[in-house]
Amino acid sequence: MKWIFVDQNSIETRTLRTDNASSVGTVNDNNIFQAPSNLDIWNPSNGSVITIGQSAPPPPVECYSTSGAVSGNNYSESFESGLGAWKQSSCDDIDWTRDASGTPSNNTGPSSASAGSYYLYTEASSPNYPSKTASVYANFNLSSVSNPEMTFDYHMYGSAMGSLNLQASTNGGDNWTTLWSKSGDQGNSWNSATVDLSAYSGTVLLRFYGLTGNSYRSDMTVDNIQIGNAGSGGGGGGTSSPVTTQARVSSSTDDAEEGQSGAMYTNSSDLELVYDSYNSQGNQQVGMVFRGHGIPDNATITNAYVQFTADETANDAGTLYIYGHDTDDSGGFSTSNGDISGRSKTSASVSWNPSNWSSVGAAGSAQRTPNLASVIQEIVNRGGYATGNDIGIIITGSGRRTAESYDGSSGSAPLLVVTYTTPLSRGGVENAAYDTQANEPTEVAVATGLILSVYPNPIQDQLTLDIETGGMEGPATLRVVDLNGREIFTKSVNL
Repeated sequence: MKWIFVDQNSIETRTLRTDNASSVGTVNDNNIFQAPSNLDIWNPSNGSVITIGQSAPPPPVECYSTSGAVSGNNYSESFESGLGAWKQSSCDDIDWTRDASGTPSNNTGPSSASAGSYYLYTEASSPNYPSKTASVYANFNLSSVSNPEMTFDYHMYGSAMGSLNLQASTNGGDNWTTLWSKSGDQGNSWNSATVDLSAYSGTVLLRFYGLTGNSYRSDMTVDNIQIGNAGSGGGGGGTSSPVTTQARVSSSTDDAEEGQSGAMYTNSSDLELVYDSYNSQGNQQVGMVFRGHGIPDNATITNAYVQFTADETANDAGTLYIYGHDTDDSGGFSTSNGDISGRSKTSASVSWNPSNWSSVGAAGSAQRTPNLASVIQEIVNRGGYATGNDIGIIITGSGRRTAESYDGSSGSAPLLVVTYTTPLSRGGVENAAYDTQANEPTEVAVATGLILSVYPNPIQDQLTLDIETGGMEGPATLRVVDLNGREIFTKSVNL
């Protein structure tokens, strides 16, 4: 027989033998654990009483962490070195995956990143459909950003595409507000989104919340996330539309290798990044100078990379580190020992673990560096930098990939590609809105006196634009964008 006592703190059980009890007394109400008379209690070696104590309840699952807020002032992430500030939620069905060079399923997902080599995507293959949730989030401090705005690139290609949302929370993830949402197939191309964050100050959680569709063809992807001050549009303020420029190494002395001994090679037929067994070069340093790019001194760099072309297919493991030449105006390389290692480097640097280069002549995402915006920005921000000054790049580290040099193939020499914006100059006009249902020309007056007249309204096959300059003169660029911010027409004009 078991004698069991239960209260709010514990359960106690005792084993009783009654087969040899001739007469058992009554239980004492004042002490129910005092054995009645003539009751034979079995006393095993480990004790007659077993107590089961009350265990502490398990801690609640933390879906979202609010620790480690990162600044939203000129924030940039393209997942080249990991997830950065972004974290996987523990309260969803599947994780987001960092990937490069195309998702594994056919007819869904991108074939390459929109910036650099890597991106973040939801793998929708079985058992990750239908309607599986995936949340990745980051904690941002927007206190130093007066008019915050977030831009990002997204890819939603697939016949069973689900939905992608950008959401915000100010109470640790208990409640979320949807700021942007897309559902269904958006085509096999990268698209860009701009989201106003001006309703938020201080710290805020931002998350990408994906919901897979009803089959594996619903891989959705994000890349090239930027947070900073928004352009206000109109005249006298804001920023221009993004401009992309590029410059290729253009002479024999504008790319070079320096061996571990300091010996310089300015006319090599290729660039070893960075191990070279020739003449015991070892892990060398590689330098490049890019001229004629035209990046202005007031530019905000949003994306930058160097595009290489594979010259060999040797793939020795290692990590490359990419710096800028920390000077106002870089210059070509000489044969003097140490002409690369002797140059000062930017404090900003980017690490790179390249994918394997499997084909000579390839110049794709595998041969493209991660986003170097922080490196280029540091150079452009120098007090002595002037528009169009030459920019130097220095690569150190370990491992080996072999790229074309100027002397090996001038048309396949390293190519610097930079995307930037600039503050709108006096009289600049971006993103003017027009009433297309008016019955007379619509006029848009800018603070500087520039007046644009647009007709006919409503617009049908043709649009006429009259510009009254108010005495302003000089070159200008006219851009027309649709309601999604995509540029549909551009033309250079003289005022």
